[in-house]
Amino acid sequence: MCIKLQDLTTSLAVFSRPVLLNWQRCSLTSLTSQSQSVVPNSFKRATIIPVANKPSVSCLNDYRPVTLTAVVMKYFERLVKDHITSCLSPALDPLQFAYRPHRSTDDAVALTLNTALSHLDQNNTYVRMLFIYFSSAFNTIVPSRLIMKLQDLNLSLSMCSWILNFLIDRPQAVRLSTGAPQGPKTVFFWAPWFKWGLVVAGLADLTRPAEKLSTSQSGVLTATGFIWSRYSLVIVPRVWNLFAVNFFLGLAGSSQLFRIWRYNQELKQNLEVSDP
Repeated sequence: MCIKLQDLTTSLAVFSRPVLLNWQRCSLTSLTSQSQSVVPNSFKRATIIPVANKPSVSCLNDYRPVTLTAVVMKYFERLVKDHITSCLSPALDPLQFAYRPHRSTDDAVALTLNTALSHLDQNNTYVRMLFIYFSSAFNTIVPSRLIMKLQDLNLSLSMCSWILNFLIDRPQAVRLSTGAPQGPKTVFFWAPWFKWGLVVAGLADLTRPAEKLSTSQSGVLTATGFIWSRYSLVIVPRVWNLFAVNFFLGLAGSSQLFRIWRYNQELKQNLEVSDP
């Protein structure tokens, strides 16, 4: 069957038109939202999923809320975050390590240890440290006070008003879930399903002669399958699809290793019988 380039171009234009129109509509909505400092309710609508921090839950504090918003809003949040970061970078505390590029908590620990040990190298010295843990810090932020701090950091008034409008009067709903809270729109949902292709390929190799099987490949599939199946039972929440695909992947790899071992044993026995 021969497909003409003109027909293919026409088909792509027809199918891509709704996507382009929706993208232009979202872009115009985002620009209007930023200029008027008003966020549409459809963008602010959030679904809150409580995720257990421990395998055994004893109280409500053992849950952490995961808030899911619209996909378009997530991209727009990244743009706003990059804009805010570029405006506030010179005014941020040089000792702030969280939520800054090329910095992490490891850098904070390394700097703290270096400062303390350098001070202790001197005679008759000691170090006192105070560690403060804020429980549910993001859930207890007062939007009005946050805006005041952002204004003190010389962030534009329009951007502060937009952030305030985004944080207040948000329609929310709670959804109970036993699987991955990210849902079917992220890699956490689709990755295990795509990995079933490796299981199918491993089962298809059962029809191949044992002498054509790869020991290293089968060993890697076996190790990764059983290791990740154990890991999928440790993480919270447990994703049983992730456990199943890795467990069957380990079984497929181990079956190939058994076939290779049995072939080598039979080959060794045949050589011993043939030798006088």
